[in-house]
Formats: sequence, C-alpha cells, structure tokens
Amino acid sequence: MASFLPAPVLLVQPYPPPLSSNLDLALLQLGYQPDMLSYTDHLSAQSHIEQYLPNLVLYEIHEKAQLKNLNIIQARIQIPHLIAVLADDSPEMINLFLSSGVDRYLIASHPVSKIVASLKIILRGGSDLHPELARYLVSQETKIHFLNQTEVQILKYFSQDLTLAEIQNRLSLHDYQIYAAIRKIYQKLANPFIHSQN
Repeated sequence: MASFLPAPVLLVQPYPPPLSSNLDLALLQLGYQPDMLSYTDHLSAQSHIEQYLPNLVLYEIHEKAQLKNLNIIQARIQIPHLIAVLADDSPEMINLFLSSGVDRYLIASHPVSKIVASLKIILRGGSDLHPELARYLVSQETKIHFLNQTEVQILKYFSQDLTLAEIQNRLSLHDYQIYAAIRKIYQKLANPFIHSQN
C-alpha cells in the first residue's frame, strides 16, 4: 500500500517535535516508512517545502501566528496535499481552521484510529467532518447561508451525530460523494464571495 501513498511527507510541528505522536503512529499504520517522513518547525517550513517539494504536508496549527505563516506558504507554493492539523476540536481551533483556507484537517488529540480513518478519507480526495465542527457551523447561519441544500443537510446530520450509513441513506449518496461535498463546503467557507456568485 505504501507505494500508492503521496510521498515524501513533511510534518510541520512546534520545535522540538513530539516523540511518537498520534500523527506519526497513524502515518506508520497507513504504510509510511520512517524514511518517508521529514520534520520541520513553523519558521523553517517555507524553505523546507521549497527545497524538498513534499507531496503531503501536515501543518500543525496552535495559534494565529502559525496560520499567518501557512497563508504565506499557500500563496507562494502549490502543495498537492496540504492538511491542517489542529491541536484539538475547541471553538478556537475550529475558527483557526476555517480562516486558514485549507480544505482538509486532522485533530492531533484524536486517537490513532480516528486519525487513520480521516487520513484515508483525505487521501481519497475528500474531507472529514467531525460533529464538533458540524455543530459549530450549523450554529453560524451567516457563515453557511450560501451553501446548497445538500451541503446544509450534511452539516445538520453530522451535527446530530448520525452515522455515515444513516446520512448516506437519508441523502441517497455514496460515502465518497458526502466526503467530496464536505471538502466543497470548506472551499466555499474559505472564499464565500467567489462561491456565492455560482
């Protein structure tokens, strides 16, 4: 399986990086070998990306300063797979993610099995949605008024802790369609003016 994974991988983490984080363990479970992973801190991220051209970047966000650095990197360098890694699922972290312009995220404090499941969704081209984020978005009607009916229903169903199978049944959609719609929701939230014109 490892031969089909985007590599090399860069993990942008606080310095010094944590030893054997859940993120590292999840990547190893997916089939990544240790020599496929490299690490850098937030200050060195841009030069490291320019020098090594990773295909997958996992960028930890703990505060607004890191978000600003991420936005600068996104404006200058096209990264095939960029994933925001949030410290937790607190409202503060959710707001940082939503303002990052990134359309995929992981939560570093989740168990390894949840991180693996989210990474599989992301690497298949979709985005995951956790109930905490769905509840937050549903409560922010001004942020989601431009979403289509299916997208709003997806948010509502995830906010109600329905299983994926229940959501698929109610919407008559396949799992990959739901995960692609979630990614589209994040793209619309990142740039609502462009998407409200469509």
